[in-house]
Amino acid sequence: MFRRGIAVVLLLGLLLSAGLAESADEKDALNRSRILREHHHLMHQMLMVMKDQAQLTEKLLAAKPSASEKKAIRKKLADIYGEIDGMIQKHEALMKSFEEMIQKREIPEKPAEGAP
Repeated sequence: MFRRGIAVVLLLGLLLSAGLAESADEKDALNRSRILREHHHLMHQMLMVMKDQAQLTEKLLAAKPSASEKKAIRKKLADIYGEIDGMIQKHEALMKSFEEMIQKREIPEKPAEGAP
């Protein structure tokens, strides 16, 4: 359930960033491209973590694991949880930078004092 929630948040963030990215200025194109590229990479990582979790679940359901297999599974699960936490933090940072970029674009620049 937690994995699906993360996947949904990442997908919505990607769709939001792609939709808003189409109407931005040229100077924001590099920022948009970087954010979208990192977001795509993050989505790929999430899919790989989901694959790892499915493989672990399959191993657990296939047969009764030995003590060494249980230890390896616990280690792998701890690694997966660490990866997920890192991805969540990275996603939050990406969304924050994207929001800052959008806010800059929405707030018009003040003209110089000598300009009419």
